[in-house]
Amino acid sequence: MKGKVGNIIFIVILFALMIALAIIGLINSKKEEEYFVPSFIYPRVEMKVNDYTLYIRLDNNPSANAFYQKINENETLTIKFTDNTFEKVGNLGFTLTTNDSTQKAEANDVMLYQGNKLCLFYDENTYSYTKLGKIINNTGVDLKTILSGSEVTISFKIESLIVLFGE
Repeated sequence: MKGKVGNIIFIVILFALMIALAIIGLINSKKEEEYFVPSFIYPRVEMKVNDYTLYIRLDNNPSANAFYQKINENETLTIKFTDNTFEKVGNLGFTLTTNDSTQKAEANDVMLYQGNKLCLFYDENTYSYTKLGKIINNTGVDLKTILSGSEVTISFKIESLIVLFGE
């Protein structure tokens, strides 16, 4: 009788342990599933400059949305940029809504200045801007080299949407 009781207790403990492990597995799989649920969808803009194709991930703000709409309306937006020692600046030819704040712009940042100028940064500067987005692909070539010259013409078009997971 003692052997049968011991076996029954062993089986009950083993069964309880299996249930506990199954529950832990379900909890962990739920966490993994939650990680793979898209949390942000960003519009992506293709930027053609010289022989390079770069991509801008636009921020989610009214100015970036208006910039996106303007490119979308025209299918392609072409702007001539001039050099300003740490950035290229191009006149949009139209004005976008702004939400300027003093911020540090870094290489690859795309900023709106005074509502009608697009700034592409290859170095740092702190000033009052509205952030539109960031150049996201690394071509292996320094952005300053890609944007070299006193003037450069750049075309922008809507490329796709980027889905980022788990942010």
